[in-house]
Amino acid sequence: LMEQADVNTRTAVEDVRQQYNENLERIMQEYNTMEAELNQKQIEFDKCLRAKRSVEEELEKILQERRFNLEKSSIDNDDLAKRCFNSERERDEIQLKYEQIHQTYKILQQSYDAEKINHEHKQKELTERLQ
Repeated sequence: LMEQADVNTRTAVEDVRQQYNENLERIMQEYNTMEAELNQKQIEFDKCLRAKRSVEEELEKILQERRFNLEKSSIDNDDLAKRCFNSERERDEIQLKYEQIHQTYKILQQSYDAEKINHEHKQKELTERLQ
């Protein structure tokens, strides 16, 4: 009877250990996937930020050039106005994309943090069950 209880206990411990290892592996895979997604969003976010700065710099150059040439020629004004309009439109589009990516990044960051806490809690529970 004692041997049977010992075998049952060992079997139960092995089952819990196997479940713990499977859960831990799954959690780590989810964690790694979320971390990769977060890194990708950070890269996209940084890229949009650089593009936004570049467009703003181009817009500033165009505006300075326009101010300088305004006195020289009215023919150039039409071309500069078109370039300025296009640059402003492009800036607005990039600004919108930047805000969307930033919002997605914040959501992913919050989700990542929540998942991390959840996984740590699960790991703690499983560790306590093994002890």
